[in-house]
Amino acid sequence: AKDVSEFDTLEELKASTRERLESYAKAGAESQMKDAALGKVVESNEVDIPAIMVNDEIDRMLQELDQQMRYQGLSLEQYIQYTGKDAAALRDELRPEAEKAVKTRLILNGIVEAEQFEVTPEEVDEELKTMAAQYQMTPEKVKELIGDNIKYMEKDLKTRKAVDFIFDNAVIK
Repeated sequence: AKDVSEFDTLEELKASTRERLESYAKAGAESQMKDAALGKVVESNEVDIPAIMVNDEIDRMLQELDQQMRYQGLSLEQYIQYTGKDAAALRDELRPEAEKAVKTRLILNGIVEAEQFEVTPEEVDEELKTMAAQYQMTPEKVKELIGDNIKYMEKDLKTRKAVDFIFDNAVIK
């Protein structure tokens, strides 16, 4: 244990590993429950979804797919040819997922507004610390890199509060 970790004994290493795995499992289970609760809220609410928002979401999804394909050495055009579809068919295929994403975003934004969720400077600092740990940087460096885009991080934190609100108020059957 001393040779492969910071622990002195095998028992300490096992206990730490068990604790870490249980923590991951708990976080994963909670995330699945939050997704399920959010899915039920989205499913049970009717929302008028502007076509332009759906088209913008499809464009975003295509850009993301293009980046994924380029990472694998293909272009989006090559992927479309390989699948035997045309660009219009691919857009039609992505439409239901795009509609769901837009509807979800509209509902969450509505909850943020209705509940008047705000983000404190302490919450922003905590998020910067979390990001810094993930990227092995200082919080100050992360804040510097984010710059004016910190408003998007604050919006994301408000959205998380809306998801937590749904989860906390869900009736589990």
